[in-house]
Amino acid sequence: MEILVTAEEMRALDRGTIDGLGIPSVVLMERAALALVEEIKKRKPGKCRIVIFAGTGNNGGDGLAAARMLTQLGDTVRVVVTGNRNHATEEWKTQLAILEQMKIPVTPVLPDAHSLREEDPDILIDAMLGTGLSRPLSDRISTLCDAINSTPAFTAAMDVPSGIHSDTGQVFGNAVRADLTVTLQKKKIGLVLHPGADYAGEIVTRGIGIFTAEIDAAPKTFTMDESDLSALPHRPAWANKGTFGHVLVIAGSRGMAGAACLCAEAAYRSGAGLVRVYTPECNREILQTRLPEAVLTTYPGDEPPEELPEDMAEWATSSVIGPGLGTSKPAAALLRSVLSHKDLPAVIDA
Repeated sequence: MEILVTAEEMRALDRGTIDGLGIPSVVLMERAALALVEEIKKRKPGKCRIVIFAGTGNNGGDGLAAARMLTQLGDTVRVVVTGNRNHATEEWKTQLAILEQMKIPVTPVLPDAHSLREEDPDILIDAMLGTGLSRPLSDRISTLCDAINSTPAFTAAMDVPSGIHSDTGQVFGNAVRADLTVTLQKKKIGLVLHPGADYAGEIVTRGIGIFTAEIDAAPKTFTMDESDLSALPHRPAWANKGTFGHVLVIAGSRGMAGAACLCAEAAYRSGAGLVRVYTPECNREILQTRLPEAVLTTYPGDEPPEELPEDMAEWATSSVIGPGLGTSKPAAALLRSVLSHKDLPAVIDA
């Protein structure tokens, strides 16, 4: 199980680490930059020409710190400041002062698509906005996203690609298409929801020392990964179809037999021993042709009964309700009836 967080949850974790434990923000910034540099160098070793696009928040500060580290590794680096310096954080100003001492080029002039392609960088780094975006991109940043996306350069994003809402995956008009996103401490929800997931490229989650015990103890959102497959129970050789549970699928309506078919087939594929489909009589022929192994119980007419028959509730060890069922009053009453059986686990299709 991998825990996912919203922007606000991540901000709370940051505050708890910085204000509660006293770990300086600039220390976390250094760790974030180092994580980004390490992941980039795993994929692009050797000396490279790199352009870093940095906002003036702490995401941009991560980019400035990365500029120093990459320069020390022998890369040719220049930084394009994309935000308003009057609104820069103190940590950002600290990082900028270091770059100025090192004579690393820093410019506020945004390149257009033609000039960026002419420059022909090997790597572009997006450290413009991070998780803080809550409104559509300005025209100048949107145009810059087009310029970045128009080049063949390897593009890495710090935490979340600019233009992606970190909670929903929504694209705010335009966004950077990254080859790699290095997200910090916990993966953001918007990186696994589409269309944000399409813009993130390869996603690597790197810890930077933020304390997460509170959300680890009571996560609100999580996703499964391949490691969770090891938790599936072993199937004994002597088992049969009655050993692995009975799934009741309440699905389909006139003209929506496919929803019932696909749902019942998915239940079998996921390991159910017996699947029973409760659907209108008009769907009988399709279901018994497509999925003859399923048990079929039908009701007359187009609307379902308003109560689940007791024998079905007693037969089932779990239930699915909703696919293709419709939103009529009888369907709503049937849903309430299913949920009234407190000991019958239910998956509800919204």
